[in-house]
Amino acid sequence: MAIIMMTVPLMPGTGAAETPTFEDELDFYALEERMMVTATKTKKSSLDTQFHWIGDRKRSEDDTRPDIDDYALVDIAVQRKNIAKHWDIALKACNLFDKDAKEPSSSSIPDDYPMEGRSFYGEIRCHF
Repeated sequence: MAIIMMTVPLMPGTGAAETPTFEDELDFYALEERMMVTATKTKKSSLDTQFHWIGDRKRSEDDTRPDIDDYALVDIAVQRKNIAKHWDIALKACNLFDKDAKEPSSSSIPDDYPMEGRSFYGEIRCHF
């Protein structure tokens, strides 16, 4: 079984699917699209992928630096439940392709905010 979910928040002020932003405080906005695909082979295992696209970020009017580049990130997770009746295991890779992504900063911070590079997480649970 596969489940596909997609959310597309639109720009603030369009009157549709608005998401809370810090636009007033930070004086910029972004378009964001996310797509998640979950494939479940059995009740005990699953494979989840997430695609995040962030784009069209504008700087404040008094910031003379060029607009920041759009970026796309891919995350993937594998989960196995009920191993030997007591154990669950999950592995996750974030920013799988190690995209050099940045979020805009105010003009007082010259190099913007770097996003997390490729990272891996693991989880082991025991149920008593």
